[in-house]
Amino acid sequence: MFKISELCKMFNLSRSTLLYYDSIGLLTPSARTEANYRLYSNEDLLRLEKICTFRKAGLPLDEIKQILEYEDIEYSNILMDRFNQINTEIQDLKKQQACIASMLKNNDFLKTSALITKQTWNKLMNSAGFDENAAKKWHTLFEQISPSEHTIFLESLGLSRAEIEEIKQWSK
Repeated sequence: MFKISELCKMFNLSRSTLLYYDSIGLLTPSARTEANYRLYSNEDLLRLEKICTFRKAGLPLDEIKQILEYEDIEYSNILMDRFNQINTEIQDLKKQQACIASMLKNNDFLKTSALITKQTWNKLMNSAGFDENAAKKWHTLFEQISPSEHTIFLESLGLSRAEIEEIKQWSK
């Protein structure tokens, strides 16, 4: 039997995540101690492994619960739907990328308009799945391909000269 803390370490999950899974009936512990602590069996561990795999694929918890509760459910259809959703999201991101590239080519447009603020840009990048490392790679590539347009873009975000120089320095 495993304690909640042990499962958290094994799967790199927070305690609150496992408590939530219990509250919605997704992963209920097989037993409890006399002090009412949750205990998980090997079978629970395998179920959590499946849950984590389906989460990595981007499936929502309610669909994962359906898959696990109804063993005869054809989950390949659910996975195909998710696969198609991802393809649509990728196409949407490519359109956004093309739009940004088009704006970057039009220097006069960028010089005369405040497209978005630095904070808004960061929120957009984060919501598109860019973490700090991905953002740094993006800036580095932009700097390598077109340093002057990179500068113009950074100016359009309203960054100070010092911030621009700092970004350009580490992106070289």
